[in-house]
Amino acid sequence: MTRKTENFKTIYISQRISKKLSQIKTSLLTTVVAPMGYGKTTAINWFLEQEKTDTVILRVSIYSDHLGDFWHKFQQAFVRTDFYPDIQKIDFPSDENSLHFFMELLEEYLDKDSRVHYLFLDDFHLLQNQNALSFIIALAKYMGNKFHLIVASRNLFLPGSAIIELGMNLCQINLQDLKLTEKELKEYCRQCKINISNKASGQIMKLSEGWFSCIYLCLIHYFEWGTIPADTGNIYEIMDETLLAPLSENQRDFMIAMSHADEFTLEMASYITEQKDIDTVLELSIKNNAFVTYLPDHQSYRFHHMLKECTGRRFHELKKEKQQRYQERYGHWYEKNHLYANAMITYVDNKDYASLLRVIQKDCSVELSSFSPNLVLSWIKECPEPVLKENPLALLVLMRRYFSWNLIPELFQLKEIFLESIKEAEHLSGAEKDQLLGECDLVMSFLQYNDIAGMSRLHKSAAEKMTQCAFTMGKNGSWTFGSPSVLAMFHKDIGKMDLELETMHDSMPYYYQVTNCHGYGAEYIMEGEAFYLRGDFEAAKISLEKAKIHALEKNQTYILMCCLMLSLRLHLFGEYSLEKDWYEKEKEWVKQVRDPLLLSVLDLCAAYYYVLLDIPQKIPSWIFHDQLNQVRLLNPARPMAEIISNQVYLAKKEYAKVIAKEQSVRKICEAYPYILCILVLEIQLAAAYWAIGQWENAIKHMDDAIAMAEPDQIWLLFSENIVYIKSILPDELMKKIAPYNEAFFKQANKIKKVEQMPKVFQNLTEKEQQIASMIAAGKRNKTIADSLCLSEGTVKQYINRIYHKLELFGTPAEKREQLMSLLSTEL
Repeated sequence: MTRKTENFKTIYISQRISKKLSQIKTSLLTTVVAPMGYGKTTAINWFLEQEKTDTVILRVSIYSDHLGDFWHKFQQAFVRTDFYPDIQKIDFPSDENSLHFFMELLEEYLDKDSRVHYLFLDDFHLLQNQNALSFIIALAKYMGNKFHLIVASRNLFLPGSAIIELGMNLCQINLQDLKLTEKELKEYCRQCKINISNKASGQIMKLSEGWFSCIYLCLIHYFEWGTIPADTGNIYEIMDETLLAPLSENQRDFMIAMSHADEFTLEMASYITEQKDIDTVLELSIKNNAFVTYLPDHQSYRFHHMLKECTGRRFHELKKEKQQRYQERYGHWYEKNHLYANAMITYVDNKDYASLLRVIQKDCSVELSSFSPNLVLSWIKECPEPVLKENPLALLVLMRRYFSWNLIPELFQLKEIFLESIKEAEHLSGAEKDQLLGECDLVMSFLQYNDIAGMSRLHKSAAEKMTQCAFTMGKNGSWTFGSPSVLAMFHKDIGKMDLELETMHDSMPYYYQVTNCHGYGAEYIMEGEAFYLRGDFEAAKISLEKAKIHALEKNQTYILMCCLMLSLRLHLFGEYSLEKDWYEKEKEWVKQVRDPLLLSVLDLCAAYYYVLLDIPQKIPSWIFHDQLNQVRLLNPARPMAEIISNQVYLAKKEYAKVIAKEQSVRKICEAYPYILCILVLEIQLAAAYWAIGQWENAIKHMDDAIAMAEPDQIWLLFSENIVYIKSILPDELMKKIAPYNEAFFKQANKIKKVEQMPKVFQNLTEKEQQIASMIAAGKRNKTIADSLCLSEGTVKQYINRIYHKLELFGTPAEKREQLMSLLSTEL
């Protein structure tokens, strides 16, 4: 039977499914769930084509369970939008804080771009990751009517709680919506200009049960050979017989060779297949083949998963040498185009471990970090030792990554291989060997974390050997791991704080030399914190300013956040000025930096500041509600986070929690050890036990705290907690810290008046705020004047300025009433 005018690639959307698709426009989330081949992607693409005018269409095709690959494609979806420069700088939001951070940035972008956005995630079933699911649910719930999310999957994926919460904002399209009825089959044939008998259509419906892909293959088979395919129970046999068998050998080889590509361009296809006139071959191969799609970017092609499966089976029937040749070219293509994750997977599949290590070296642990530790360990286990020895730089990258994954025994195994490789490497010059050995010293120094002297020895050794900056260490990483205090990280021996400070000053120049000034200013902020804890505020401020100058010079954002923490603590004693709305301004700065972990550090600083002031409403929600585990915190920062959380418990009078968590918090703090955190824990336990009437336990913990503080003269921690412990402290210590306590209470009262003053009043001067409060309290002008040692005329002038600034009008009585009402409403 000769085909003339029929067009099997006609897009057919029934009235029934068209009506269902129209609901996408009023839904925050649309799920399209059906088995493979029911036209999920085709239906959504048809809908998006109808909506493309004055909208932004974003597409993400998912091909694997690799979260890093998903996030890269998610970022690329925004490539033609103004949001792209921002999202490029952001890692996948894997916790509550970074998720909220991302949402705020996306909302800011959507506020500026008035167009409706549709984001289509295809083949979501391939991404079996709970974090990814939580992310898309959050997108659906919080983005609003200008952002419509569409997710296609073979399997049900939404939890019942999300379905209930989304309610009418959720559109669900399923198998029954997508499968064709016999009437719709006939209409499809009519639109394709296909004449088909009632008998044939009945046979097709019986075989396909409305499955669109099967219907499509049956129609092609029918018009090629005049028969309906046999019911083999295997769709791939039908596909092979219908789509691949009729092709020329050249066309078939092309289809088989490209079966391993998720998406491909003409250039890629030409490189992989090594065929000439690839555009002609591609055109002939996909003619009337609806399982090959030309993507909306007008650059790439994509095989449907069914076709990939079918051609993939043929690929594995090729001779081993030919398979390896194709795999090698895939790997080279990915590597050349900096798609390092794809290259690594391809080289492992091809057992090309030399190329794998070459890519690991080039990647320098960026995409490598997104793989599971066990998977990477399995790769290296299979890699022959001689190949490992030929790639010492790759071994250094792996050693650095193993440290981050806490794979310490495996790190030492790699180190032995690395040292043997350097010893045996006759092709390396002495200077090249020294550079590598120095970098090894730098990597190994991290195992001495919290031991400044131990780290210093290795930093000096590295600096003596290296003539270039470290390959495995960039200057933009988190030097503090997200801790708001450097001193808390590196004070580990009671009575040796001065020696630790001296060693830090001696060590850091060597570290800066080999890391391009990573952590620049750390020694000064550590010194400033020590001066502060000893009550030497002037020296603390000098060191703080030095730290800020250094950190700003080299853009060391995490050191700047530690500077903020010290600034806040100095402010508590009236020794440092803060801008109004400092938190909002710092948060705006963090947004510009595009680092969600910095936001967590900022929140820790704010929580400590506001909890000491007893202003609970200003404490960031995730800390106030004890949600530390829902936010990504690197292990070295966790002790400080736990101590700040304990401080919140004290403020909330949840003394039992402070006592109950003693062992778990102590274990976290002692693991390094963090002496300052343990000292604060003792103070907190003393306060908690005293509050519940267990005085012996309170006195014991307070004695332990004093014993820890005495050798290094660390007394400001007691003043910071004076409201809880004033009844427990010995008289001698109370006398010693009395001036600090007085300064703390005086400044705290002053800050609370400002912080708790409604925002509308924050434009008033301190004196104006004081007078406004007295007016609202019903005091007369003469009483106010006497209290403040002012004349009544001066008070009247102040009152007029207050009314003017607050834009209050009317008679004096009316303005006073408005002021009282405004204060009570705002408060």
